Amino acid sequence: MPTSDISRWSTDFRKRYDGVRLQQGRVVTDDDVNEAARLEFEDRRRTRVDVIGPAGSPDNGFALANVTTGPAGPDFTIDAGTLYVGGLRLNLDDPTTYLGQSDFLQIEPIPAPAAGRVDLVYVEAWQQHVSAVEDSEIFEVALAGADTSTRLKPMQRIRVAAGVGGADCHAALDAVIAASPNDGTLTAQLERRTDAQLTVTFDPNTTPPNLCTPPVQGGYLGADNQAIRVEIVSPTEFMWGFDDASPMYRVQIKTDPNTAQRTVVHLLTAPKDQAHWPLADQTIELLPWGALLPNGEKVAETTGLLVKVQASFDPDTHDISIDTNVPLAFGAAWQQHAAAAALAAGEQFVFMRVWNRGADLATPAKIAFVPNGAAVPLGDTGLRVEFKGTQFRRGDHWVVAARPESRNVVVPWQLMTAREPHGYRRFVAPLGLISWALDANNALVGTVIDDCRPTFPPLTRIKSCCTYTVGDGVESFGQFASIQNAIEALPTGGGEICVLAGRHVGRIRIVGRRGIRIHGCGHRSLVVPGQEPNGGPLVYIEDSEFIELDRLRLEAPSGIQSRESDNEGAITSHLTFERRAASTSSTTRSRLPAACFAGCFRSTR
Repeated sequence: MPTSDISRWSTDFRKRYDGVRLQQGRVVTDDDVNEAARLEFEDRRRTRVDVIGPAGSPDNGFALANVTTGPAGPDFTIDAGTLYVGGLRLNLDDPTTYLGQSDFLQIEPIPAPAAGRVDLVYVEAWQQHVSAVEDSEIFEVALAGADTSTRLKPMQRIRVAAGVGGADCHAALDAVIAASPNDGTLTAQLERRTDAQLTVTFDPNTTPPNLCTPPVQGGYLGADNQAIRVEIVSPTEFMWGFDDASPMYRVQIKTDPNTAQRTVVHLLTAPKDQAHWPLADQTIELLPWGALLPNGEKVAETTGLLVKVQASFDPDTHDISIDTNVPLAFGAAWQQHAAAAALAAGEQFVFMRVWNRGADLATPAKIAFVPNGAAVPLGDTGLRVEFKGTQFRRGDHWVVAARPESRNVVVPWQLMTAREPHGYRRFVAPLGLISWALDANNALVGTVIDDCRPTFPPLTRIKSCCTYTVGDGVESFGQFASIQNAIEALPTGGGEICVLAGRHVGRIRIVGRRGIRIHGCGHRSLVVPGQEPNGGPLVYIEDSEFIELDRLRLEAPSGIQSRESDNEGAITSHLTFERRAASTSSTTRSRLPAACFAGCFRSTR
């Protein structure tokens, strides 16, 4: 669903709110719940960007391979897995193909390739509402037809920019961004953000829409609480409607037998009451399929074809007529999709939403505006809007909450100065470069020449040569707070213990072990004895072999003691230590003799 029926959009991230708390005995509105969700999502999104970066994959998700050419045109596979883009988590449960994307039913075939051409493959992602009109499984039938909440779906579309030239992922993406300036520039978080802003003012010369409404000077003239949606259609046109332009239906486009034109719209979804019947001269928008859900339901595109109603809704036939002959090609790009056969076998329809403007029936479907120019009135509401900026992307919109109780104020207040769009926030990231060349048989072959996806291992897969790390709990933090505890946790085959910077208190005892290396951060890893009652050497090694100590600062008068066992065949050997002489600051590596007792090695301070 391109929108949802909300009361207002008051979230302002500049306030740095961190959550919403309910109070006893108070009314809870949809905006309370929605703001809590927005704050939580934005915090999660920013955290992901801080930790992961603007883009990254922990697996082979969205990797490109198997470039082919066939009757349907060029195609390639997209591997299953996860990709983070701008903090959004995108996921493919199973491998797919470019022509088989479930979120891109109005697929754009790749232009016929030519030798020497380089194409950029990139992903575009955003969050979109899905209503029960689209996914009827959401309907709670016990409510007798009333719908409830919408669902948020992360939309992910892989697109191809042909002929970007060069072999650099980021330069190619920059070229794509530059080629469509109205869609905005790219931020460091990979968000395409425009500079468009909306300002709401009040028209002092507007009269109330009916005689029952008392005259008001300079304010909202409506008698109802409204969420007015203002949406960009083109760089010089916009549209607006009450109820956040949320009323939506499944419809079929039919041919008028009298004119042989496709101007009849048959509503498969009945309006919930007479107040919602589409009326003559109202503006409606026809929306094609945008995505296919796993249960076979379809999600609408965010924008579509704007038309005006000519004949009002007929409750007997469920038909309206419109002023525009809908082309046969409208919304039919899915016929080039890999799932075209299955889609064709199901019910054929498109979606329709109503841009209800109340008593304002005279204004055209698309209303002209001049960027940075004069304010344009929103019918007879008493509100005017000004558009500032240079980049106006189709589908960007604002939600203006107008209330009769505060006629000179709209929410969010920022709209009365200048406010960036409420949505849709779109994020893009490069996936790979495909180069086209002639093979030995003079046939065009596509090859993925660069994987543009940054990758990272999950935390549990980040491995180093260290079996365990030891921190002192003050300056550093490791898996253990004691070197001795780390030694005892090592497997019988030995391992490596990394002693992090800090002051490590406690003696080291290695008995009957082999293959242990303990190393630190040089003079920053200080090891000192504790207050053990029996004392003894700082490091005691017995019946062990292949023991290595290096880059540790040992401070103890008794130093290192190595002892052979009395048992035949059990010796202490291959002991390596590193010592830094105090006078020369040089480092020497030596082997301890097979038997070395207290005083064989005494560290310098």
